[in-house]
Amino acid sequence: MSDNIRKAMVQAIADMANPAKNSRNPHFRNTYADLTAVLGVIKPALAEHGLAVTQCVSVASDGQQELQTVVHHENGEHMPLGCYPIRPMKQDPQSVGSAITYARRYSLMAAFGLSAEDDDGSAASAAPSRATMRSHATTATKAEASAIPPPKVDDANDCEVQDWRSELAKCESVTQVQSVAQAIKAKVEQGCLDDETVAQLRAAVVERSRTLTNA
Repeated sequence: MSDNIRKAMVQAIADMANPAKNSRNPHFRNTYADLTAVLGVIKPALAEHGLAVTQCVSVASDGQQELQTVVHHENGEHMPLGCYPIRPMKQDPQSVGSAITYARRYSLMAAFGLSAEDDDGSAASAAPSRATMRSHATTATKAEASAIPPPKVDDANDCEVQDWRSELAKCESVTQVQSVAQAIKAKVEQGCLDDETVAQLRAAVVERSRTLTNA
């Protein structure tokens, strides 16, 4: 690999801004940058420097699916940017598609050093006064809510499952899994999760506990 692709990558990353949070997760009550927003930041900067990115699903040596992200230079060179495991809760097309989208989004943000920002996070050069913040708090909240279209219920549920599954994957002991399970239980008691999502999360907790116990 020559310095051409490395130099182009450095220049492209320098031209990238963090994507704005343009979607809402109703279960976690937070906003995030979806795949479209992430690609909207990455692709123009790469193209400006003769680069393009591809993401393909392949089967790893353990038989599990994984997402491979590769950057290509116009001179024919390419640079692998790592693999991300794909672990859908179910094997129906929608769950698999959601898991792939989730993997693509996080792989791209990690590979190019991006983090999602609030829509207006960089708009002001100075912090507003407390009085200004109080007077505009309600207006800003309503404007934000109207600006972000509500996701489909199924998509929101899949995002919820993937987020919790990521938390479980970080657990290195059964005790940590139990802590995540308690957090999930709190969400259930608050009525934030539907029955199907609860069933999937319970299965994920059992699966992770079994994996750690047998390790």
